[in-house]
Amino acid sequence: MSHSIQLNESRCVGCTTCIKVCPTEAIRISYGKAVIYDRRCIDCGRCVSTCPHHAYSVRSDSFDQLEKYKYNIALPDSTLYGQFKNLDDLNLVNEGLILLGFDDVYPCAIGAEMLSDYYQGMEEEYLSADEILPRISSECPATARFIAMEYQDLIPNVVEKLCSFEVTAMVARKEAVEKTGLKPEEIGIGLISPCPAKNTRVYHPLGLEERVVDYVLPINDVYVHLLNPMKTIEQPRDLLRCGKKGMVWGRTGGQTDMFPTREALAVDSTKSVRTFLGELEDDKVSEAEFVELGLCTQSCFGGCLTVENPYTAKLRMRRIVAPLPEERLKMPQWLREKLDWDYELEEIDTEIADSISQALQIEAAAVRLLKTLPKFDCGNCGAPTCRAFARDVAEGFADEGDCIFNIIRAMREGRSHEEESDEFVPPPFRQRRNP
Repeated sequence: MSHSIQLNESRCVGCTTCIKVCPTEAIRISYGKAVIYDRRCIDCGRCVSTCPHHAYSVRSDSFDQLEKYKYNIALPDSTLYGQFKNLDDLNLVNEGLILLGFDDVYPCAIGAEMLSDYYQGMEEEYLSADEILPRISSECPATARFIAMEYQDLIPNVVEKLCSFEVTAMVARKEAVEKTGLKPEEIGIGLISPCPAKNTRVYHPLGLEERVVDYVLPINDVYVHLLNPMKTIEQPRDLLRCGKKGMVWGRTGGQTDMFPTREALAVDSTKSVRTFLGELEDDKVSEAEFVELGLCTQSCFGGCLTVENPYTAKLRMRRIVAPLPEERLKMPQWLREKLDWDYELEEIDTEIADSISQALQIEAAAVRLLKTLPKFDCGNCGAPTCRAFARDVAEGFADEGDCIFNIIRAMREGRSHEEESDEFVPPPFRQRRNP
């Protein structure tokens, strides 16, 4: 699987900022440059939003994709609407998308509202005493991958259904075919995304035989293109189609509103989600029946492709959606039948071992080495923690002598080294030499 996070080595200075924020320890610094371990990346975008040198970017598509299709439909994530100051009508954004070349607009809130209706109808099935509780929402793709990688015992708890933009895409394409008479492949569906994890889910959908979204445009790019066209709109049409319940789906707590009488809770931010999942795995959270998890602060409003402060954007959305009816949509029967599938989140194997015995040997070697390390998690070895460094050494990706304390010890002991050698230089600051 190819990821949406990309590294521009020419901008990377090896400052180690990224290795300290990556929740899955997927980044190392070697010879002054960051290196992404693809097998551990979940496309959360923390590296993108925190790199002071803008060395990370997100793989997305461009507006040129619209030329490939006879009819184009925009799927704006609900967080797009919260990016604009002084916005008093959500349809100004929708009408602006039409001016940018789209033929119709289906907000992802449509799918969110339909899913809300679906889950409320299935409440007893999903939140009964006979089920594994709590049920964990699969709406955030980064969280789903995080669980599949780090908390595999909780995989049965994850709701195995489509996410809101996939539901919206299926509805939009079906209605466009009926409206235009075009073939499904002649209709282009473009998601306007707040984060790389959703981009990756578009390119590599979970449990679907084929993609339902054709291309992805980042919110920050669409935002810039919308600023001038929106100023020319005097009387926008009602292209929203959905109510308040769908529009607030992307904020922290939006999904828990589906079950107002149940023990439902929402957790956001990487640190809080990690802490919660650890406690949940240890059976320390017994009251919850449904859990909404978002790795970004304020969930999708904190995605690295947004442009506004997530708290400010959330505040705006509360004001903008206030006049809307609570809900306007129900899930159609044909779509309910598509949701009745047998799919379970698959474990993500990050091991490089070829056998169980080799994996046990690597783990044992890592544990032995960790006991000899200072456990300062200083990052001078190029790994985010001493535990990660010990694992790298055991797997053959690093040398035990790369620990800064071992380097200092070698210098104090007066060990000799070649004049041009980087032996006494920490890995992030070594110079790569031409052969």
